[in-house]
Amino acid sequence: MVIINRKIINWMGLALGFIFIASSLLKMFSFPTFAMETGDYIDLYMPSWLHGFQYPCAIVVCQVELMLGLLVLKAKYRRMALCGMFLLLMFFVWLTTVNAFFPTILGSIESCGCFGELIHFTPMASFVKSVVLWVIVGSVLLVGWKQRGFVLETVGLKKSLGCLKDSYLWISACAGWCLVLFSYFFVNILNHGLYMVLYVGICIILAMVTIWCWKNEK
Repeated sequence: MVIINRKIINWMGLALGFIFIASSLLKMFSFPTFAMETGDYIDLYMPSWLHGFQYPCAIVVCQVELMLGLLVLKAKYRRMALCGMFLLLMFFVWLTTVNAFFPTILGSIESCGCFGELIHFTPMASFVKSVVLWVIVGSVLLVGWKQRGFVLETVGLKKSLGCLKDSYLWISACAGWCLVLFSYFFVNILNHGLYMVLYVGICIILAMVTIWCWKNEK
């Protein structure tokens, strides 16, 4: 049973990782559009001091999603990434709940931008999607919490700082910047076909670098 549960956890972790990666890449494909949608949520549901910071907030969302998606694919960082996913999805559940059930006088925001311009969710569908993913992540954490090899052991400061030398961790943290900056500067300048080819090319290069870092970690 433990082996089966561990296999299920691994497969679910991989599935969650690919979902987060796909969500982030599709958001960044048309980053200015996602930033405008982020601004709508900020203006309606966020504190006033965040108004006008739609671009930094959109960058944070894209970066965090991509980083968590990449880190959960590696057993070394899986629990940490799943905890991050759980907290992020908890925020999205709250936000989509407010948007679906307690909209402002201006009404609900019709598009959540969860998967960029490729898939448009209604407010209710966005709420259901967030809840389902949140429950799945919570279930994986709950089932795997006591399994050997899933819970990280307590380590010393020296060993913890050693993670800073992990190239996979750094590429996970920085990969999104290439895509965000490329989209921000070129999405409205280049021909759509050329832009798509270049964007996919950058994604392939980043994927190859990430895999290389993964395989060559000591």
